[in-house]
Amino acid sequence: DFWRHRGIDRRIAAALSTTISTSSSEMQYAVLRSVKVLVAEDREVAPDLPVLFCRYDDPVPVKRAKLALLVVLCTAEGLDTVLGELAEYAKEVDGEWAGTVVVEGMGRLAERLEAARWPAVQIILGLAASGVGHLLQAACIALRSILDREEDPHRLYSLDLAVLFDAPLEAIDDPEARGALVWLAGHFGMHTRRHDRAMAVVEALVNGDYSNEAGSVQAALLDASMSMALHWEALGEDGDAATREAARSLFQATVKRATNSGSVDLREHAV
Repeated sequence: DFWRHRGIDRRIAAALSTTISTSSSEMQYAVLRSVKVLVAEDREVAPDLPVLFCRYDDPVPVKRAKLALLVVLCTAEGLDTVLGELAEYAKEVDGEWAGTVVVEGMGRLAERLEAARWPAVQIILGLAASGVGHLLQAACIALRSILDREEDPHRLYSLDLAVLFDAPLEAIDDPEARGALVWLAGHFGMHTRRHDRAMAVVEALVNGDYSNEAGSVQAALLDASMSMALHWEALGEDGDAATREAARSLFQATVKRATNSGSVDLREHAV
């Protein structure tokens, strides 16, 4: 309060903005790390958001530090601008930067600001539509985190997740991303217009090289197939009989694979 009364916080913010804009990469990184600590105590000392926008020649550590602050400091008023910046970063050639940092940053921003949730989902799906492997994988992980908080069934029904469900499975080979894809198929796939594609993803993995899938993926497949079977059983005569039978058969096949698994935990989970 003393700082704010004296206007010291504004002077600090101005000094930080100038330093970040004009210093060497090494100095920028040091200042950005310090800013992260300072804003945890007083957000008024934060530099202006445009100062935190990444330049094409920023080293990856500086970009990471800037993105972390953008996610923390973004408000509803600056949301469109920040999401637009992040979408541009995701198109950069550097796959590691785009895939593991930018899209996940959008996910964290959507978790922090409810107003960011749906715009972020649409941008992430748009990036995934490029078919680039690292963007597909990052999209699966981020969307699982975001949609786990979504409670509006009408919004979920309007989602077109086909861009994920239609992607070649070999492009989504990271166990966390593959598990997230299966989770999306099981929890939200049957609520979308492309429920057939969601079931096809689970079926392909169950009937494929199931025993060599990561344990987390095998468990996700069991949960997803059970969710699908329960969903179609609950619909009764209001649902499609062929789809209900397909979901039931898929669940039975998944249980059979799980009970023959080398994992004790998975076998117990399947019983």
